Amino acid sequence: MRADELIQILKDLPPDANVVIAVVDPVDNESEEISLRRFDLDLMLPEAEDGEAWLVVGEEADLDAFLEAVDSGEDDEEDDEEEDEDDEDDEDDEDDDDEEDDEEEDEEDEEDDDKD
Repeated sequence: MRADELIQILKDLPPDANVVIAVVDPVDNESEEISLRRFDLDLMLPEAEDGEAWLVVGEEADLDAFLEAVDSGEDDEEDDEEEDEDDEDDEDDEDDDDEEDDEEEDEEDEEDDDKD
């Protein structure tokens, strides 16, 4: 289902309506019977992956573990980006140090030339 379709449906509901996820499964492969499981929507991850929004249900402990894992994954990505930036800064610092060393050497050479 597309987000605009879901929004269209939800906007017709009262603002205090409870959102429930219903899962329909066959009881077994040989029967025409089905089962219906209903879950209160616990959280939503907008743009969780490739432009998808995830509607998430589960036990509180499981949800906490899930959110920690998601946060950890985001933190790892942020850490990688920060490390890349730090590496670039270190390279810039090394370049600056090299330039300072070159300037000092040039000054020493000029002093030596003046003595001659």
